[in-house]
This record gives sequence, C-alpha cells and structure tokens, in this order.
Amino acid sequence: MPVAVNFGLREELMKVVPTLSLCYQCGTCSTNCPITDDSFNIRLIIKKSQLGAVDPRDFKVIWDCVTCGTCQSLCPTGVEITNVIEMLRTLAVKSKVFPTKINEILWKIYENQNPWGYTATDKRRFLAQFGNLINNENPDVLIYPCCLSIGDPRVTRHIKALIRILTKAGLKVGMYTGLTCCGDIISHTGNKAFYEEYTTKVRDALMQYKAPIIVTLSPHCEYSLKRYVKGVRVVHYVELLKELIDSGKLKLDGKKVDVKVTYHDPCYLAKHQGVIEEPRQIIRSIPGVKLIEMEHSGKRALCCGAGGGGIALETRVSTELSKRRLKEALDTGASIMLTACTYCFRMFEDANKVMRTNIKIMDLAEFIDSVLGD
Repeated sequence: MPVAVNFGLREELMKVVPTLSLCYQCGTCSTNCPITDDSFNIRLIIKKSQLGAVDPRDFKVIWDCVTCGTCQSLCPTGVEITNVIEMLRTLAVKSKVFPTKINEILWKIYENQNPWGYTATDKRRFLAQFGNLINNENPDVLIYPCCLSIGDPRVTRHIKALIRILTKAGLKVGMYTGLTCCGDIISHTGNKAFYEEYTTKVRDALMQYKAPIIVTLSPHCEYSLKRYVKGVRVVHYVELLKELIDSGKLKLDGKKVDVKVTYHDPCYLAKHQGVIEEPRQIIRSIPGVKLIEMEHSGKRALCCGAGGGGIALETRVSTELSKRRLKEALDTGASIMLTACTYCFRMFEDANKVMRTNIKIMDLAEFIDSVLGD
C-alpha cells in the first residue's frame, strides 16, 4: 500500500525530536513495549513519524502509551521516543482527536490546580496535619508533595514518614503549601500553551521559599519540575537519602529487620533519570532485609500503568499493567513490595485490593521510617 509522505509534518517532527532520524527499525522498542498489540505498535508509529505519515488513526491510539520509557531506554541509537509521543499528542490536540476526559482534567487543573478536583477546603484539611512537623522559615529542604496526596491518607503517611527521616538526619524541613499539580499531566495531554502558562506560576511560587533543595516523593514531580525550575536543586527523596546515608547523617544499620522485600522501579526514576542502584543500596544497607528482584527490573521493569496521564485518563491498559506487575512481585515470594512513587503505590494498592493477595505494598520512605522507629 503506497504511503503519502508529508514533508512539512516530517520536518516539524524532526525539528522537535532530531534523534527521530536515527531509527533504523530494529524493533527493540516494540519487542519490549509493555502495551504493544494489534492496535498499538510503537515501531510503526516511529516509522510513520519519520515519513510525516501519521494520520487520525494514530492520533487515537497514542493516548494508550504510558510513556514508561522502556522503548527509549533500550533503543540502541537513543531515539527520544517519548518525546515523539508527546509531540504527536500535541498535534492530535490541534486536530481535535483526543479522549474527552482530557477537557475535564484540564478544567479541574485550571480551577483547582490539580486534576483530581480537590478544593481549597480539602487543601486546608490536608495542611492542618503538618502544622508542627514543618518549618518554612529558611528550610534546608522543601518537600514538594504530589497533589494526589491531598485526599489520600495512605500517601499522606509517606510525606510524614519522609519528614521524620529528614528531621532525624538533622535537616530543617519545609513543605510547599501551594499543593498545585507539577504540570506532569498537562504536558502529557499535549496542551503546550496551558502548560507554559501554568508552570510559570508554579515556578514563581516555589522560588519564594528560597530553599536550596526541593525534594519530591513522586518521580513524576521531579521530572516535571526539573524542566522549568532552574537555579534550585530538584531531587527525588531516594537520591537525597542515599547521600545522607553516605555522609553518615542518616544511619540505618541499627535495627535488624528479618523480612523479604522486592522493589518496583518507578519508570520516571529508573528509565527516565537512571536512578536504579540508589534504592537498592539503601534497602541492602538495612540489616536483615533480603531484596529479591522481580523478573523484570531496572530499565526493563514493567510499568504500573499510571504514566503518560494513564492514572487520570484510565486508559484500557493501565489497570492490566498494574496487575501484571503485581503478579511478578508475588512470584518472588516477598512479603513486601516496595516502590518510591506516589502513582505506582496507588496503582498497586488498588490492584492488590482487586487481586486480594497477602503482599504488602509500601513506599520506601514509609518502610525506612518504620525501621528507624521513634
């Protein structure tokens, strides 16, 4: 079947993602993509993008992509495949081919600064829990809580755990009380103009705290903030805790805990930012803890299904991916599944309720806090 090359579109895509030209169709991306099936083939989408031959049918399926980054982290020529997906989503929005739920999500962010619809009252109730735990007067570190935390007491526990850990390490801990979405989901919905306007306001609000370090619990927040917050160090808490342990400010070698755990690599920490060994080194430094790897780990780890806006869009693949990953965790025989991402934790907790397993899902911060004790 002949293919019509759109040179204008081809040039537009190549200008934004120059590495697109490096693809030679080896098939590594589609072989390792966790959602490849009859309707979604990332190798074909990349080929059509090289030719500028994407069409409305492609615009419909690209919303299934969870932007886990497995494809680009394993690509032998370094094609920035998730950037291609984001560009195609921008074009899809211009062509008015997108899930209807996107309008609902963007309106919630516009009105409440979060995609979940949490109101100013919800935010006040959330912040009331931290009054005596934080100090926003010249803090050493400023915690950026994922907006998903506002209405989820399970995730709120993780923030409190991290505050206690950092305080024990001798740091003055502040927290961003604006509680706005980091903009991650906006970027995945392809609305670039709103993204620029929105993130400018978030950046200006963060700079008022004058904290030298912004620490996030969600890798999505870290990845997103690094794109537009400059002049301040933005770091995920796993990286910061590793540094505190190495410097001797945080000690985990006191209490022995006899337990088998497995660790799920959050995609936006392991594949998009290369933070793979740090959480494992932290876990192995705890006496008595045995870390058992799942079948897929590191850059080949399966996605929880929440990325690329999947947690808000509730795509056809998101729930199935979390169940597949939880099954891998169960196969290790571990009693605890650790992760270091707000989205991953939420997805696995929900999958665990459906599958009714005995494995416990914990964020690494919560686990470390339990080891440290009072």
